[in-house]
This record gives sequence, C-alpha cells and structure tokens, in this order.
Amino acid sequence: YQADSPSKKLSDFKRTFPEYHIVKHKLSFPSGADIQQAFAHLISASPNARVITDDGLKLEFEHAWVHLRKSNTEPIVRIYAEAPTRLEAEALAQRYSGMLQSLVS
Repeated sequence: YQADSPSKKLSDFKRTFPEYHIVKHKLSFPSGADIQQAFAHLISASPNARVITDDGLKLEFEHAWVHLRKSNTEPIVRIYAEAPTRLEAEALAQRYSGMLQSLVS
C-alpha cells in the first residue's frame, strides 16, 4: 500500500491492519478483599506475559492482552481483553475473571 497514491482509498489502507476484538467484563468483590495480592497471584500464574502495573494490572501476550483495573469508586474490578477474534478475547477475559473470582471469594 502506498499512501501517496491518489487512487487509494482510506478503507484500502485500513484493510492492511490486523483485526482485533475487545471485550469488557466487570467483577464485584467483597469488602476487604486484597486485590493487590490477587493481582500478584495472577502475575505468578502468567509467566509468559509481559507485566505492566501502571494502572491496575495489564498482562500482554504475543497476540492478545488482558487489563484488570480496580475501581476507585465501586467494589468492582473492570476486566478488558483484546485478541484477534472475539472468541479468544472472551476466553481470555473469562479465564482471568474466573481466576480473580476464586482469589477474592
């Protein structure tokens, strides 16, 4: 693709990018649950992930990522996952939601 070609459309350029899908989940947790400790367990359970802790916990994999972020106003953790297919993103979000649920219950 050459952007300087006058006959090219923006939609043609967009098709050169890989397609990814994002899903969002929300998990309630009991008062007093140690979310930081739970995040530490999730990190240990994900040895192949690149770990980012700037804003919650983000685990990056080769072609996908999951981000878990504790709300500052509600007793919930928001879980975002992105992958090449909606099914993969949903499975990633469900996996970490389930692990987190078992750690804070």
